[in-house]
Amino acid sequence: MTANPGRAQPSTPAPSAVKARAVALSLAFLLSLVACGGGDVSESAPEEPNTLGSAAPSAGAVTDEWALSPAGAGPVRVGMSLSELQPLLAEPADSATLASECAYVPITDAPRGLGFMIVAGELVRIDVREGPTLTAEGAGIGDTEARVIELYPSATRGTHKYTDGAYLVVRPGAPADTLSRLVFETDGTRVTRFRAGIYPQVEWVEGCA
Repeated sequence: MTANPGRAQPSTPAPSAVKARAVALSLAFLLSLVACGGGDVSESAPEEPNTLGSAAPSAGAVTDEWALSPAGAGPVRVGMSLSELQPLLAEPADSATLASECAYVPITDAPRGLGFMIVAGELVRIDVREGPTLTAEGAGIGDTEARVIELYPSATRGTHKYTDGAYLVVRPGAPADTLSRLVFETDGTRVTRFRAGIYPQVEWVEGCA
């Protein structure tokens, strides 16, 4: 067909102009998204703090520092001399008496229910009579005999001297260490008290009586 010389022909946009228009439209679209979202699209929502496992310990719980073992509890070590214990005592002690007799001494900041036995001027045993203190392996008052035996498979069971219960005796260092022991007293089912120290004092049923 022959073009009409008197009629203007529509011009074709240059490629660069088409590209510029596409960029402008894209920018306008992104700006509209920002306006609808009410904020910077590069800004992420703040993360919520992870509180799992960070709960405060329950009332009465003791720290691992005071977990009992035949070696001791907290800063108190079985085998300490009276002079070594003096800075840890909660009240003054009669050195002359403790150097020759059996007695329990109070220790500063020790958890409730712990007793520290001195015989002839040496710490030989630590008793747990009540409270939440556990052994280093996790056994404590109220645990079943089965639980203690699960934690200490080598424990031996003996008849209690005064009740229908039992003694569960653990020798964790045997055969090399023949003196260090853990002794759990039970009512026949559950642990009622326990102690750690060295033989023979650790097996004295009456304590210092």
